[in-house]
Amino acid sequence: MVQANEGDIIRHSFELIIREMTQVKSGSRAMLRLLFQECLIDMLRRYGERENCSLEWLNALNKPRLNNVVQAIIENPGHPHSLETLADLCMMSRSTFATQFKECFGRSPMEFVKEMRLRNAARLLLQTDIPVKTIGSNVGYNSRSHFSGAFTQLFNASPGEYREAQGSVKK
Repeated sequence: MVQANEGDIIRHSFELIIREMTQVKSGSRAMLRLLFQECLIDMLRRYGERENCSLEWLNALNKPRLNNVVQAIIENPGHPHSLETLADLCMMSRSTFATQFKECFGRSPMEFVKEMRLRNAARLLLQTDIPVKTIGSNVGYNSRSHFSGAFTQLFNASPGEYREAQGSVKK
């Protein structure tokens, strides 16, 4: 729960949000979007200040060109991403891109790709009846054994065990 004390950014922003919503003027939609973004960033900062909480990806807000890469990875984890294709997306050299990405996210771009693929696979395992082999292929793995090994390393369970232990929730 976020406390909004007198003088807090979030409290001031919510007061402005209420004013914009009740006194609609030209530009109100744009103003509301910015105010909500300000609230979100303030809440994320507060969350990040807690013990044992790491939000290194919040640093990416300072490097907007990296947003294209993250969006591409999340939207299409099965695409054959490479350091070169990802660097091209943000118009950087491979070495500059790799350095900046690691500074922002605390891992290499390809480690991030791997994690996003596996997290997407975990979601598919829980929400669908798609066979494990097909899920692995859909998220970018050509080999079921390679997919199972990587999945087990991240989640401490094979894809089948994970699906069974978590109990499929079909949506």
